Amino acid sequence: MTTPHIIRKRLLEIFSQKAIPSLFAREMPQLIVAEPPFHFPTGIRTTVLPQRLLRDKPSHANELVRRWKRACVNSTQWPYLMYLCGGEADIRIGITQRMAKIMKEAGQNADSGCLVVTLRSPALLLLPPGIPYSDGSGAHWERAEPFKKHPTIVWIHLSPTGILCHYCSEERGVHRSEHPLLLQDPLLMSIYHILYDELRTRAPDFEKAALAQLQTLMLRLQRRVTLDRPVVGNTAWPESQRPSSNRQGDSGRSTQSAALLAKLHSYIQIHLREPLSLSQLAAEAGLSPAHLNRLCHNTFGTTAMRYVTRLRMEAAQEIMEVSSAIPIKEVMQLTGYTQLPHFSRVFSQTFGMSPREFRNQQRKEKSG
Repeated sequence: MTTPHIIRKRLLEIFSQKAIPSLFAREMPQLIVAEPPFHFPTGIRTTVLPQRLLRDKPSHANELVRRWKRACVNSTQWPYLMYLCGGEADIRIGITQRMAKIMKEAGQNADSGCLVVTLRSPALLLLPPGIPYSDGSGAHWERAEPFKKHPTIVWIHLSPTGILCHYCSEERGVHRSEHPLLLQDPLLMSIYHILYDELRTRAPDFEKAALAQLQTLMLRLQRRVTLDRPVVGNTAWPESQRPSSNRQGDSGRSTQSAALLAKLHSYIQIHLREPLSLSQLAAEAGLSPAHLNRLCHNTFGTTAMRYVTRLRMEAAQEIMEVSSAIPIKEVMQLTGYTQLPHFSRVFSQTFGMSPREFRNQQRKEKSG
């Protein structure tokens, strides 16, 4: 399994390979805001998919991620930046009924629920809160022809106090998305707001001003990746819980089960902040819900959904141990919970104390 140190090393390699935009570079990044009415730079190709307009899902204040499974898109309540630093990529932008209304008022075509934007590096796609985008379930390639230049993408998910940063790439047609690193820099949100304002208002010299903000944001991100302790933003895999064929002998069936559970565990980690259900996990594993529960019980000693809860609690504990600056509400959202009383109750049942008591204990131990 890829460790936080390996992810950190790879991110630093990406930054060192001139991924950070320069104000004096010959080729300036394409800068796009994925928000209607759209203003795509000259030369950007867009493709309309035969997809119905997405329904506007009800807003829940504490729900971090919303999904439109059939369209393979999701959205978050925090801003997302997609920086294409190598190759080419096709990124989906979901069109909801509300977004379609804004597009029609601006005279833009709004008959489809999904738009594919074809990008060539370097390029930045800024995704404001609530805008549906590719959910990472497949390769970022919507064209019939094979890959011309395999993409490398750095994803930056901003939160009020920090960021979740990860990269994805395509290798021989296989989409590979690494787990996000949790990094702290509360000023990045302020930089984002200036960047967003420049790209939306399109005032004189807005591209230069936006590029300056992007450069500052990427340099601060590089600094945090260099200096901070690398921590996976959801959870790490404890050695004691790693599926192993030795538990059930070395038969081909047990080895296959271990590989399947390892893949499922990785899926849970990446989607830990999203709503997860037994039927969803079973479909991902290609098993019936009952079969998946039996497999999890034989390996982990618990059901699939209780295993998800275990991972979420480990993630919450790890995040709170690393930093006392992240608000408990953010910890709750980062680990897939939407109601603070529910999160606190499960945390208390798991660790014998409330999140606030746990945090106070950590602060006392560090100060002592």
